[in-house]
Amino acid sequence: MNNHIGKKVKEFREALDISQGELGKRIGLTQQAISVLENQDAIDDDRLKAIWKALNPDFNLLKKFPNRIDNQQITIIDNQSGAVINQIESISGDYNNHPLEKLAEFADKRVEDIKQLLEKETKQIELIRAQYMETMPKLAKLEIYEKQIIELKEKLAKYENN
Repeated sequence: MNNHIGKKVKEFREALDISQGELGKRIGLTQQAISVLENQDAIDDDRLKAIWKALNPDFNLLKKFPNRIDNQQITIIDNQSGAVINQIESISGDYNNHPLEKLAEFADKRVEDIKQLLEKETKQIELIRAQYMETMPKLAKLEIYEKQIIELKEKLAKYENN
């Protein structure tokens, strides 16, 4: 896609339902001057800033705003869609001219596969959680025993030093 700034100005103006004449009044130009600007690939930044200020305060958005899809782009997209449909039809043998049914069936199978995987993972998590819950009391007892051992070592060290 090219970066035709004039077209972008026109698209913004039209999206805001502002006539060329009204935009011209806002920035001190005639309707004819706006028409000329909207047919230019490039517009100097000072002029563009004035136009943009009259349309919208965010100047950087104007330069990034995509052009509308034109008929040529629609044709390209249509051709690409046709190619994809042909590919789907080639793998959909049993469905004769119903490639979307084959695609839907394939998607349904993938959804089922994912559900089964999710169920398996959920069971695994539940098992790990159960093991964790079983282990926690044992760990708590180990911590108590560890503290008692440390206390006993301290008492023994004091006893040996005396």
